[in-house]
Amino acid sequence: MELVSTPTLECSACGDQIEDTGYLPATERDDGYEPLADGAVCEACGFSEIGLMGCAPELDDVVDSGPDDILLYVRTTDDGIDVVSTKG
Repeated sequence: MELVSTPTLECSACGDQIEDTGYLPATERDDGYEPLADGAVCEACGFSEIGLMGCAPELDDVVDSGPDDILLYVRTTDDGIDVVSTKG
């Protein structure tokens, strides 16, 4: 599935723009994932600050999750944001 919209991503932990890879909470819809950009975290913060020093973060580490929420591992490209994998 693809993202329904393509937000500009800034890390909610350090404030830097996510220019490579990171974690993006989203709500799963029939036509794709609706991103919750306010909860995005860069990969560095996701592993070192939020994910307990080496473990990828869980959805609840990033945002208060609802029943349809999911954590996406994303990569930013020249064409937008690609979903690499999902974690429910």
